[in-house]
Amino acid sequence: PPSGAPDSEAQASGYGSMHFWHLVLFLSTSVPLSVPNTCFRGLNSASILPLTMNAPTSPDLVNPSEIESTIATAEISNERGNEAFKVHLFDEAVEQYTKAYTHLSPLLNRFDREGRSLIPQHTKDIEALVCKYQSNRAATFLSLGSHLEALRDCDAVLAIDPESDKALLRRCLAQEGLGRLDDALAGADRL
Repeated sequence: PPSGAPDSEAQASGYGSMHFWHLVLFLSTSVPLSVPNTCFRGLNSASILPLTMNAPTSPDLVNPSEIESTIATAEISNERGNEAFKVHLFDEAVEQYTKAYTHLSPLLNRFDREGRSLIPQHTKDIEALVCKYQSNRAATFLSLGSHLEALRDCDAVLAIDPESDKALLRRCLAQEGLGRLDDALAGADRL
């Protein structure tokens, strides 16, 4: 065919003109795929999706400086949240604590094909930071009167650290705010 002219239906749709490395890059992204069934001749989105769920597959792909940089960025957001909380800018504090959590959550979701963490030496530290950010956000939600959101954050913290006194106390306060006095009293017994 003439240069630039599609030589098949697949190329006419725009997908067949991808080079091999473009396809590899496309498949290695974590973006959910909604690919037409005809675009890769016999491959459909159901057969492509599992390939994206398991990357990366080697501990060598996790760069220690990336971990440190991500944690530093999350801590900056946490400090901004603390400053906003101190001056009663609660909506801003929620936003900053959410950013801090969001920075770290990709690190907690790095597993190899057998389900092992790719950064086991950092997992406990990252979990502790996530608990701190969610506990801070729960306190902020309580200050806003958003008891259900506070309860959800406390439950998430307690799923990781069942002995967190701050999360237990804040969960009791959230339950009280929701009118669940029996649950609040039962939780207070754990303190």
